[in-house]
Amino acid sequence: MAAGLAGTGRRTPTERSDLLLQDAPDDLFAAIMKKLPDRVEAVSKTVDALAAPLQSNCYRSPTELDILFPDRLEEKRRIARIALIATIIIIMVAGIAFSNQIGVPILNWIMDLIL
Repeated sequence: MAAGLAGTGRRTPTERSDLLLQDAPDDLFAAIMKKLPDRVEAVSKTVDALAAPLQSNCYRSPTELDILFPDRLEEKRRIARIALIATIIIIMVAGIAFSNQIGVPILNWIMDLIL
């Protein structure tokens, strides 16, 4: 099927001299299709479906995609800052809770404020 999609399936000169492929037919795709006559139609339909063009934006250059979909850099930075602040707060609360459990009395008042 890969050979059908690529439009290839022929032996290369290196493969012709290879011990394992020296007796193989030159057109490997056609030869396998002859051995599987009941699958020719299904394979052909699959090859046609997979070879069909994809969505039009798949074929655009990065510059064209930047024009179509402008980068929301400021929004991404804002979200990153919020995530960083949330992470720092979670680490601080976890540190305070842990230190309170092991008996660091100076942080008890912070836990009392939180809880």
